[in-house]
Amino acid sequence: MVKIINKPIGRPNQEVDYAEVYKLSMLHCTVSEIATSMGLNEKTLAASSDFQEIYKKGTDDGKKSLRRLQEAKAAGQEAKLYYDKDGNEVLDAKGKPIIIQPGYAPDTTMQIWLGKQQLGQTDQIN
Repeated sequence: MVKIINKPIGRPNQEVDYAEVYKLSMLHCTVSEIATSMGLNEKTLAASSDFQEIYKKGTDDGKKSLRRLQEAKAAGQEAKLYYDKDGNEVLDAKGKPIIIQPGYAPDTTMQIWLGKQQLGQTDQIN
């Protein structure tokens, strides 16, 4: 009597960490870079519909995050000061307010760039 052993045919399936795919695609990594970092073949990844869906979501979310940062930079931010429980500014030994988070002025260059990119504005030469 011959005993038949079922052996798997072909290469074993490779596990894909889709959470890592999402993180890397948010950083705008290419498919090739993601495949290399995960030790997978680029064609194998690209053929997966799950990969394509997660990669698209990650790149879209990355663009949204970048856009949000650009808008914040263009608008500027006031410094956040430390206040006591009564709502009064707390001063340091030199009589200056204690700054929790420093502010920054609006970035005019970023405002101009965003205006050109999103609003179709152009430089007018007279």
